[in-house]
Amino acid sequence: MSADPRSSHHDWTGLVPPATFGFPPLRVIVQADTACFTRAEFPSERVSYSVPTPTALAGTLSSVFWKPQFRWVIESVDVLRPIRWMTQQRNEVGDVQSLAKAASGARYDVEDMRVQRQTMMLRDVAYRIHASIWQHPDAEGTPAKWRDQFNRRVARGAYFRPPYLGMREHVADVLPDDPVLRPIASSQDLGLVLHTIAYDEATGAESYDWFHARLEHGSVAVPRRGASLADTIAGAP
Repeated sequence: MSADPRSSHHDWTGLVPPATFGFPPLRVIVQADTACFTRAEFPSERVSYSVPTPTALAGTLSSVFWKPQFRWVIESVDVLRPIRWMTQQRNEVGDVQSLAKAASGARYDVEDMRVQRQTMMLRDVAYRIHASIWQHPDAEGTPAKWRDQFNRRVARGAYFRPPYLGMREHVADVLPDDPVLRPIASSQDLGLVLHTIAYDEATGAESYDWFHARLEHGSVAVPRRGASLADTIAGAP
């Protein structure tokens, strides 16, 4: 069976998600024993945001179902369990051996590269993700088709790779929505939160967009687009 070239990877350069979608957002529950959505301003020690970042949640959904014809757009997230913290200290390797050094037979001493890092992470987490499927304008198929496939995969527990929350060791369960579960009764200003990480395929460079997040009665609304750090700070209340 030949592949339709329009069904392969599409160029998303310059495209922005629509203000509204033709379907209500999909809703799923994601829960895990631990989670860590690393804040960029702590380079040495890992410190998690209080709530998931949109880019992390898009990755969680992509673990269950992904196609090059569409992208996940996170609309909002409900925090279903109280925000609790824990710390973990462990030994890590500060650097890895390059292929060139390995080929040369150079000695690599793990003891010399070992460093201790502390992580402040979330524990006993559960969230309700509200997300929409944004289909590329040149792609074949319909959002309804992708929605149905996603729902079937969630119902039977299928995934492309084990879903996780922030870091791969924080393996998560993605479950059908349970309307009985209610967001926590909490409101607070969460400050600047990472919105999106964009990759330049030509140069490999990363760029970041941000938004000013607020927890309102247990829910965080996610703007359709993030902004540069300077613009986000300038527009903060």
